[in-house]
Amino acid sequence: MCAKTGKPVTLKSWISLCFLAIFLFACGNPKEETQASIYHWKTSFTLNESDYAKLDSLDIKRLYVRFFDVDFMQGIVRPKASIQWKQYPDTAYEIVPCVYLTVKSLEQTPLNAIDSLGERVYEKVKKHWPHKFKGFNEVQLDCDWNQSTREKFFQLCAKVHALCAADQALLSCTIRLHQVKYPERTGIPPVDRGMLMCYNMGDVANPNTANSIFDVKVLDTYTQNLESYPLDLDLALPLYSWVVQFADGAIDGLHSDWSATEIRESSLFKPLQGNSYVSLYDTLFKESFIGKGDLFRIEECSINELVQGKKLLNSRWNQNPPNHFSLYHYNPRELEEHSCNKLKELYHTWD
Repeated sequence: MCAKTGKPVTLKSWISLCFLAIFLFACGNPKEETQASIYHWKTSFTLNESDYAKLDSLDIKRLYVRFFDVDFMQGIVRPKASIQWKQYPDTAYEIVPCVYLTVKSLEQTPLNAIDSLGERVYEKVKKHWPHKFKGFNEVQLDCDWNQSTREKFFQLCAKVHALCAADQALLSCTIRLHQVKYPERTGIPPVDRGMLMCYNMGDVANPNTANSIFDVKVLDTYTQNLESYPLDLDLALPLYSWVVQFADGAIDGLHSDWSATEIRESSLFKPLQGNSYVSLYDTLFKESFIGKGDLFRIEECSINELVQGKKLLNSRWNQNPPNHFSLYHYNPRELEEHSCNKLKELYHTWD
């Protein structure tokens, strides 16, 4: 009964009230928009006003910055290639420190020494943290763990997670496609979030591979059960290219500083089928030796392909959409080869 009128509440009235309640709830609780971000994977941090202008044009306010690697060298597990702050980041941007751990570093660390490794990793992150920032909100571990190293990596994650939590920070880690497809083999890491890395999908050393960086068909195959993956995921897609060199049928070089345009416009190369070229002379090209008859495969990703892949994943998330969408990695040359509007389309496409 309605207290003011004394009239009975009809079924139609109840339905109207329910729709009104749902509408008001939706308006008062909007979905959190996916934040644009990008990886910085170079040893020297040298971003300047021009770089920040490029980032601002794409609404990017979060940078995943590689701080250092952990590897097994000269008989010990040690850090290498630590970040050099030639310019400190602008405080308008959120920085997520990233640490890359090789599988070898885990294999060569005894299980009873993993906690100590975690402590040293975390302390080194804090040591390299830019002093003018208050503190980090998240740390990310990057490791392509497998069945044999999973126990050690998960224990490392648990230790670093506890240290992060004490500083009120989250811990995330990278998730490869094979780890999503075969979770019963690789397990679910004890972290707050994962970053699904959708690149390096094929065998770069195989002359018959069309594109080892990104392939929508491979992405489709590996993410059939993405919806059931129990860890909340963010997404990273590739924004890089390289030229693969083959000599006598075997891989002989991987040239990330060569552009597709340079190969296509050079008289030193003859186009073959698809994205392959053959060298016509024994000579030097950009300070690298190329032999007559060497084969070169251009590997790059079109924005249309990446949008297609992103739409595919959007239909399979166990969350809608991820909190963060990132490109790997920041390279002014790569950004300049794509129009700002196409990059914006990539960043903001979810349907």
